[in-house]
Amino acid sequence: MCSPTLPRVPSIGTRRVRSSLVTPAESLPVRGPEVIDYKVSSFCSLGNCVEVGVAPDGGIAVRDGKSPETLPLLFTTEEWRDFVAGVRAGEFDFA
Repeated sequence: MCSPTLPRVPSIGTRRVRSSLVTPAESLPVRGPEVIDYKVSSFCSLGNCVEVGVAPDGGIAVRDGKSPETLPLLFTTEEWRDFVAGVRAGEFDFA
């Protein structure tokens, strides 16, 4: 079995953004993503927003609100905590 090649890790400011692999679909819960209680931002008004929920294993599941039937991206709680910290620190304010 070949191991996947990780993409280069880009830097933003003085911090580094860590790239991770998406959890394969076969490791999702047997009952499917419908067991996850997804939430959307209060700023979402048109229904085409990112939805976030806690997966049965305690990780974080993220999916496209326009396509709720698609499999979510899964992140560890540490990866999600680091991402949210970066958002709060303004590391993704590209405008």
